Amino acid sequence: MARKKDTNKWRYSEAKKVMYADIIAGIIPLDENEMDAAAVYQHCSTDPNFLLSDFHDKKLFPPRLKRLREKI
Repeated sequence: MARKKDTNKWRYSEAKKVMYADIIAGIIPLDENEMDAAAVYQHCSTDPNFLLSDFHDKKLFPPRLKRLREKI
C-alpha cells in the first residue's frame, strides 16, 4: 500500500504548487534580481495556502524559493 503524501509538508504542499505555477507563468520571475524573496513573499502572503503550517515563515521562505527557482 502506498504511503499517503502529507500536504502539510512543504514538499507536497499546495503552496509550493501555486508558487511553482506562478514562476512557470511568469508572474514570479525566475531571476532573483528581477524579484527578490521579500517581494515574492509579499506576493504569496495573500494566498491562503501560505497561511498553513510554516509556509509563511520568513526564515524558511527564501531558501525554499531559491531551491524551487533552481529546480525550474
